Amino acid sequence: MSILIAICIITYRRPEGLLKLLKSLDGLYFNMKKSPSIVLIVVDNDPHQSAQEVVSQWQPETNFNVTYHLEMEPGIPFARNRAIKEALALNVDKIAFLDDDEFVDPNWLQAMLDMQNNSNASIIWGPVFPVYEIERVPLWIIHGEFYNRQRYEDGQVLHNAASNNVLIESRVFEDQSLRFNESMRHTGGTDHLFFKQAASKGHTIVWSAKAKVWEDVPASRLTESWLCNRFLRLGNTHTITERALDPSLSKATKLALQGMIRLIPSAMALPFTPFLPKVGAMKIKRTYYRGLGMLKALINKPYQEYKPTEILTENYSNKP
Repeated sequence: MSILIAICIITYRRPEGLLKLLKSLDGLYFNMKKSPSIVLIVVDNDPHQSAQEVVSQWQPETNFNVTYHLEMEPGIPFARNRAIKEALALNVDKIAFLDDDEFVDPNWLQAMLDMQNNSNASIIWGPVFPVYEIERVPLWIIHGEFYNRQRYEDGQVLHNAASNNVLIESRVFEDQSLRFNESMRHTGGTDHLFFKQAASKGHTIVWSAKAKVWEDVPASRLTESWLCNRFLRLGNTHTITERALDPSLSKATKLALQGMIRLIPSAMALPFTPFLPKVGAMKIKRTYYRGLGMLKALINKPYQEYKPTEILTENYSNKP
C-alpha cells in the first residue's frame, strides 16, 4: 500500500499564482516502485472565495484528489491549522506545505521523500529560489542578494524551518500543542515558532537541497521601502518568537542588547547612506530595521504585516 501525502496550500487572493502552483504539481514524477498517493488540500482564507473557481476549473484536468476549504477566520495560522485538521481527518502519513506564490520542481517531492528515508527525520525543509517578475531587475538587488533565502548543506540538521517548502510526518501532530499560534495571526513568524517548538520536543529537522521550489517576486516588492518593512518585520517576529519560547527577563534583556547592537551603530551610519553604493546602503538599513523591529517587539509593538484592510468576520475586533 502506498503512503498518503497531503500537500497543503494556504491561499489568499492569488488565483493566478495558485493556478501556476497547481499546474506545476501536475508535473511531479517519482522514481520509486510505488508512487505515493497524493491529496491536495487548498485552504482559502479569502471570504470572497477567490480560489474556489481556480480549483473547480483545474480539478477535472488533474489526476490528484483535490479538496477545497474556506477558512473564514482571518490569519495565516488559522488557515494552516485548518489544513492540518483536514489532512489528519484523511489519515495521511505526511503533510507538506507550500505557498500560493510558488511553483515546484518536478523532482521536488521525490527529493523530500528520499531525504526523509535516508535521515529518518520528522521534518524536511527545502530551498526557495526567487523568480523576478520583471526582466531588468536593479543590479543592487541582484548583487545584494536581498531576496535570496538562506540555504544549507544537503542533509544538514537544523533547529528551525519555514512552511514555504516543508514535509512533515503526521505523527508530529499527535501532540495537540504543536499547532500554529493563532494569537500571532497578523505578525507572521508562526511557522518559525512552530518548528522551533517541534525541534525542542525532539523532532529532527533536516535540509534537502534538491527539493527545489521557486517563488514569484512581483515588481511591487522590488523597492527599497518594501525591503525595509520586511527587515523590520523579520526583526520583530524573531523577537516575538524567541519571547514565546522563553518569556524570562534574562531572555528579554539579551534580545534588547542584540537589538541595540544592531540599531545604534547602523543609526549612526544612516546619514551617510545617500553617499554610499546602493548595496552597502541597503545592508546598513537592513541592520537598522531589524534592530528596530526587535526593540519594537520588546515594548509590545508588533509589526502586523498580514493585518487585513477590511473586517472579514462579524466578531473580528473581539478576537485575541
